[in-house]
Amino acid sequence: MRVISLYSGSSGNCTLIETKESTFLVDAGGSAKALIGALDKLGSGNDRVSDIFITHEHSDHTHALSALLKKHPCRVHITEQSAEALNACDVLEDHLVRHGTSFQLDMGECHIEAFPVPHDSRACVGYRFEEGGVSVGVVTDIGYVTQTVYDRLCGCEAVIIEANHDREMVRCGSYPAALKARILSGGGHLSNDDCAEISGAWARQGTKRILLAHLSDENNTPSTALEAVRAATDPYGVTVCAAKRDEPTVLLESNDNT
Repeated sequence: MRVISLYSGSSGNCTLIETKESTFLVDAGGSAKALIGALDKLGSGNDRVSDIFITHEHSDHTHALSALLKKHPCRVHITEQSAEALNACDVLEDHLVRHGTSFQLDMGECHIEAFPVPHDSRACVGYRFEEGGVSVGVVTDIGYVTQTVYDRLCGCEAVIIEANHDREMVRCGSYPAALKARILSGGGHLSNDDCAEISGAWARQGTKRILLAHLSDENNTPSTALEAVRAATDPYGVTVCAAKRDEPTVLLESNDNT
């Protein structure tokens, strides 16, 4: 399995999941040009993508969908609530596969499971992809970690998890009070400290690779996020890296799990 964040942040989010038989995307934010360019750079053209799995309807996770589908039609898996919130045009509507906030699919040898995640969208889900005994979890835009989130991703070889902000940087920063409250709320985004806590818990259960995603450009830095999470995971030999905002970041290559 190959897992690469194409880019991650408030301007756009997209992750490539390659299995033995299929090529998937998780989310399609940013521009279609940037998305296709990132895929081409990795040798995975957009024409190879069979399915896109949407976490939620916010534009930084869906903006490229319509333009991408005009170039290469494929299935788009999305919750019923998020699909309604998109107010999809015909080009998009024809390709939506609507689900509840919990669903499971088998595509070839890959098993995919979706589960609900707390966030201030109409609905938000995380995903677990499993093939050949290797599991990878993707959970971003999460206000806080629920027991469901912990359970569904426990035992994954690798996890992409949000480390959006440092709480003190938010409190002392220039954002309006209402936006600060939203970020720090249970429906907002995950802090470095909360990310470190859950990453440490997963590390104790065998997770070996963690990619920190959706870092705030104003309220976080890669070094701040990495320091917090590595303090909780280093005792367990976990590799931790931070997803880049504008270029691919590798979490897992096929030969990493052989």
